[in-house]
Amino acid sequence: MTMSSFLFILCFLIKSIHVSPAEDASKCYNRENTPINCQPKFINAAEYITPWSSHPSCGINPAEKACILEGDDEVTMNCRKCKRNNITFITDTGRNNTCWLSKPSKTPIKNLEIVFSFAKSLQINYVTIQFCTPRPKSIRILKSMNHGKSWSELQFFADDCNGVYNLSEDINITKQNEHLPICLENYSQFRPLSDGQVAFSTLQSRPSARNINNSPVLIEFMSATDIKIVLDSMFSLSSQGLGHLGKAGFPYIYGISDVLIGGRCICYGHAKICDFNQERQRFECTCEHNTKGLDCGVCKDFYHDLPWQRGTANNAHACRRCECNMHSTKCRFSMNKYKASGGKTGGVCIDCQHHTAGDNCEKCEVGYYPNKAKSVNDPAYCEDTCPKMNLKQKSICNFESGSAIRGIPTTINDNGNTRKVTFKVEKIYYGSDSRNYQHITIKLRKESEYSLICPSMKLHKKYLVLAKSKINRSTLTIGINDTVKKYKKKYEQKLQPSFREKHCDFKNNGAF
Repeated sequence: MTMSSFLFILCFLIKSIHVSPAEDASKCYNRENTPINCQPKFINAAEYITPWSSHPSCGINPAEKACILEGDDEVTMNCRKCKRNNITFITDTGRNNTCWLSKPSKTPIKNLEIVFSFAKSLQINYVTIQFCTPRPKSIRILKSMNHGKSWSELQFFADDCNGVYNLSEDINITKQNEHLPICLENYSQFRPLSDGQVAFSTLQSRPSARNINNSPVLIEFMSATDIKIVLDSMFSLSSQGLGHLGKAGFPYIYGISDVLIGGRCICYGHAKICDFNQERQRFECTCEHNTKGLDCGVCKDFYHDLPWQRGTANNAHACRRCECNMHSTKCRFSMNKYKASGGKTGGVCIDCQHHTAGDNCEKCEVGYYPNKAKSVNDPAYCEDTCPKMNLKQKSICNFESGSAIRGIPTTINDNGNTRKVTFKVEKIYYGSDSRNYQHITIKLRKESEYSLICPSMKLHKKYLVLAKSKINRSTLTIGINDTVKKYKKKYEQKLQPSFREKHCDFKNNGAF
């Protein structure tokens, strides 16, 4: 590439690419270690990629010749054997004075494709092509966002946009249609015979060019996993008054010296480094802000307290660690919880350990109770027994006017501040409303969401329930001052009327 060619492209890039101060950030945290929006540096992505061409290279046949047009006033055709020739010549920008030559043809070549696959999303700012043969009559530049499965046009070039592509050069680009490709005619002239350039900027004529982050439409337009250059048609020699040179046999050939694709990795504002992995042949973001993925497009495991978002100049949107009180290392994001909290927290802990439960492992699971002497993040915070009651609270005499029932819990369900136990009745010693109950519902009420639910019960164990209230319409409500004990046969004697008559004088309480 000549010095004049480099200067041309340099001037083009300065005019077409605008980088806001926020986008130019080279760090992801400020001096106070606060997350800030950051972006990888601009690169020529083409130089890292081995392109693919739909058309063979000149020189596959050792005797094959490339006939190149030369001259200014008097055009001649210089034919020479194709020696060392490879499609990678178009990406060795600035290192070698090389030119890739396509396989020559008797007739004008149509629809030659050159594809660059990046294996991840890039923000494309420009594409420039330098030819060492006359420029094509018409060119399309396309992009893919799904690794080549589907394609959409970015730009058209033609000597006659309306005649070739049915497009006008005078399309009015607004903020609402920034995704529309345009067609230009000033890069599709037959001359110069070599060193002619075709230059395209994704920001040219786009109203949001100086405020990209606030234009989802333009962000989408600039994003690509692959770029395809299609040389749709070339000038015939006869159309340029050079038909006599077509007698060379295979006079039609494309020559490209350099392709530049300028842009940077899409890391969504969460990485300042994006290197090319030679082994995997792809670009990879070095993610920060507790994000992960090829594009830093998701939050790291256990950092789901806030929804993942793209970093902006005003908010880095770093992912935040879930609060599970040291009882879990797994969590998920809940939009319902996030909205209910007013956008403060959305993390829901998964697989709480140490018999804890709740969105933040801040409660105790059924059958376990908080030990108020320990902190909520202590592994021993939840215990399987209620606090010990004193002898007076365990006295049979205290429940003389209440009820005494023996039975087995078959279901235990929490509903708000109430725990309901379905109790299979084996025997009612006293306290019934004269009905013969086979099942009753025992309600245990909590004073607040985090208070104890005592006495404790477990499924399918036999219990003796001593309550100060009586059974009413198959329901018995008990609380922390009532007693639930695992049944033992020795209790039978103490539950007989004769035992209560003898010991319950309220002066010398007979205790269990």
